Amino acid sequence: MMFVRTENLRSYIRLYPVNSVILLICIAMFIIMTLSGGTENSRVLLRFGAFISPFPRFELPGLWGGGWDLARFISAIFIHIGFSHILFNGFSIFVFAPELERMFGHVRYAVFFLVTGIAGNLTSHLFHSWTFKGQYTLSAGASGAIFGVFGAYLALVLLRRSFIDKGTYTTVMTIVVMGAVYSFVVPNVGWEAHLGGFVAGFIWMAALLQRQSRRRFQ
Repeated sequence: MMFVRTENLRSYIRLYPVNSVILLICIAMFIIMTLSGGTENSRVLLRFGAFISPFPRFELPGLWGGGWDLARFISAIFIHIGFSHILFNGFSIFVFAPELERMFGHVRYAVFFLVTGIAGNLTSHLFHSWTFKGQYTLSAGASGAIFGVFGAYLALVLLRRSFIDKGTYTTVMTIVVMGAVYSFVVPNVGWEAHLGGFVAGFIWMAALLQRQSRRRFQ
């Protein structure tokens, strides 16, 4: 089964350098923010790049001053709100994402992670801008990219079922169902980002598999 991690730390870093860097950045940012006033402090979150929807008309605190709203589409991916948030996302990145880095290659996987994370933040931004009633929404985390990973795996098991072992198939379907329940049932969860990242990841993998099929029959 592709999700069983048997590597030691040195081998993991060597085989999955991009994933290792992503984890390192997330952990480092969490520690720095904790020492700067807490990861659940709104001002600290805004200062270090949390996403706010819709874009406010007032100046935001930030590492580079105000007016860097577009950068938050990326910066928010790497910061987390509370210990349980970083624990869940860190575990998911560590366990489930490495196989995609192996499939895509290091550079393409890095692009995939950023694109699906941005897609999640963009979906959240569009939804909250559309439904805005005077209360801004503050969000952060790698969940959009993680659900992009889940979406990619769902496309893989649906479109290449004959190449997937039973254990992997069962695990992927379980993750997708549990992720959907978690996103829509648990309060204060950014289901919009989850959905946007998931759809982006599914489309990415489906397009990749389609291109591989065309090459095979040319």
